[in-house]
Parts: sequence; C-alpha cells; structure tokens
Amino acid sequence: MTHPSIDRVFDCVRDLQREIQCGDLYLRSTLLQYSYCGGNPDYVTERTFLDAELSTPEMLERLRRAIDDDDEVLRTCSARRLVATRQPSSEEILLRFMNSDYFYDRMQLASRASLFHTDEIDRKVISLATSDPSPYVRAAACEGLLGKDPRAIIPVLMQVMQETGEDIDPDDMVPPPSEVAATILDEVLESSFIATRIGNEFATFPSRRGGRKALLAKANKVLKALNQDAD
Repeated sequence: MTHPSIDRVFDCVRDLQREIQCGDLYLRSTLLQYSYCGGNPDYVTERTFLDAELSTPEMLERLRRAIDDDDEVLRTCSARRLVATRQPSSEEILLRFMNSDYFYDRMQLASRASLFHTDEIDRKVISLATSDPSPYVRAAACEGLLGKDPRAIIPVLMQVMQETGEDIDPDDMVPPPSEVAATILDEVLESSFIATRIGNEFATFPSRRGGRKALLAKANKVLKALNQDAD
C-alpha cells in the first residue's frame, strides 16, 4: 500500500481480506481506509491523501469497473464514491443500485438520494422509505429524503414514524426506520424534539421539549402552512 500510516491501523483488516475474492483488493482497502479516516480527527492528512488518490483518472476507472464486482463491499463503496463525487452517470448509478434486487445494494446507496433532486430519484427514495421489505433500506432511505421538498417528505417521514417495528430484530444494534424518520423529521423542521443517544444502544428518546408527539404536532402544523402557501 502507498499510505503506511493508515496501513498500520488496517493490519487486521488486511489479514481478514486475504480470503476475500474481489476484482480489486487494493481499491477495496483504500475505500475502507478513506471511510475510516472520515470519522477520525487524527487522520485528516491521510484522508486528504486518500481523497486525492481516489480522484485520479486511474482510480476513477477502477471505481467504475468495481461497481460490477461480486464483492458487495467493493461494489457498494465504489458506487457511493462515484455518486458522492458527482462523477459522470452518477445519477444512473444511484438509480441502478436503488433498484437492485439485493437489499445491501439498496441500503448502501439509498441515503445518497439526498444529493439529487430529479423526479425519478425522489419517487424512488420515497418508495424505498415507505414500502421496501427491508427495514435497513427503509431507514437509509429516510436519510436520503433530506434536502427535498418538505411538502413531499414530511408526510413520508410521519408515516414511517408510525411503524410498529414488527419486522425489527430486537437484538439488532441499528436504529429502526421509525427512529431514523423521527431524527430526520426533527432536522427537516429545524426543531429539537428528538435527541440521539450516544453509545451502543443507538436509540433515540424524547427530549425535555416533548418528544415524538410534539414533533408530530409541529410537523402537521408546518405541513398545513406549506400547503396553504402553495394554494
């Protein structure tokens, strides 16, 4: 590898990857390293280096080839990078993964819908948020609603908030769609009714201002005002 300071952090990852069959193990490692650096303030310099490397013509071509790889991590990480950096055909790539028959592809790319504002993408991410059979995809799709027309997404987020969670594994350590929808709606409304718990529980809980009921009440009020202004 060409970035030794990150390589040391990823020694264990490289050991695990010895048994992984994919078309570009170097690209896979680089993408994972870049992702790791994004959440660590100690690796700003390394992230800048990796970002520049992933932006070279050679690596862009490797990223384009990798979206067809059998390895789900390489495939989706490559697609996410191409979409996030608005490379040519990035909208088509996003729609391809959002329409995939495999839930992991949809889950990994659905949140990227927030980057585009075409009718086709908007319709698809709303469909994923409300009716995808996988709760992981529905949760990711709620994140993809950010930045879109509030009149369209507020009712969607309110609907997802009402999910009973019957298809959620109680031992799963990821937030269910209803909680993600509440957090996103809170952000859309620029309110502070929902607080995200920090720690292994990955839950949300009502703040002192009233929690979910207050959030829904404000959402209804805002939506009514938006619809009146549109008339």
